[in-house]
Amino acid sequence: MWGLLEHLSKVPGTRADGSIDTSALLAWIIAVRDGCAAAGRQASGDRRIGKLLGKAPAGKDGIWPDPAVRDALDAIGTEEVNSGFHTGKYNSRGVHWRALGGGQERELAKKFRDDAEAIRLDHPFTARCLRELADDYDHQGRWHDTDEAVRKRLGRP
Repeated sequence: MWGLLEHLSKVPGTRADGSIDTSALLAWIIAVRDGCAAAGRQASGDRRIGKLLGKAPAGKDGIWPDPAVRDALDAIGTEEVNSGFHTGKYNSRGVHWRALGGGQERELAKKFRDDAEAIRLDHPFTARCLRELADDYDHQGRWHDTDEAVRKRLGRP
């Protein structure tokens, strides 16, 4: 089970058009969580599920993540799935080229906050996950701002 969870690159239930079948995703999650619980690995399984869900696409409504993933996150609602979700989204950013300062991180934080606000009533757990992501990206933005200021003072690029 562990290897399967680590090597999946697409959210289960993903259709050919890129949308996600909520019923298929929830059935897969139930089966995986049952298997992980039977092996005494529930918390670890939830982190791996969250990590995979963090790689999900945005919904057709432009809000990230897809509504099926929002439903799944709110159905599970554990701190472990939140932790994995955070890691999955952070890692999905991949290698990126940056300008100086934390502007990119502030833009990401704003998008996550806007998405959280849009779904807060229907998906409160997912909205909280997004606000926490936004807080982390704000923190990174401040770090990059400070790093830029120090480099300028030292005359380094």
